[in-house]
Amino acid sequence: VYLLWMLDRDSPDKADKGGPAHKSTAPRSNAFRHRFVKKERFAKLLKRYPVVPLYGDMHANLQAVLQRCPNFAQESATDWIAVSKKDEQRAQQDYNIIAHLPRLRVMVAEYIGSLNEL
Repeated sequence: VYLLWMLDRDSPDKADKGGPAHKSTAPRSNAFRHRFVKKERFAKLLKRYPVVPLYGDMHANLQAVLQRCPNFAQESATDWIAVSKKDEQRAQQDYNIIAHLPRLRVMVAEYIGSLNEL
């Protein structure tokens, strides 16, 4: 949450969102190189959970969110995002509901069977 807040805080369209109308000559902060942001912790989470559920059936693809940030450098993309084919396939399998249906059907059948035994 802190990382996304830092990224949004420095977005270039902040003047449209009610931010200061004057242009600042001070250098913009970079959330990817901030001393309080532990890059390894966030990278581990982003590689493990590349898709974040928001509400209901809505989700955020973190790779797309990060690549739209003005301070995101493509040379450091491999540190933050799982870019290997194996990682992408694993993420697709984890988030593909259709792949989980047979196991869920077995679990439902076992649960209904245990209710009949009561």
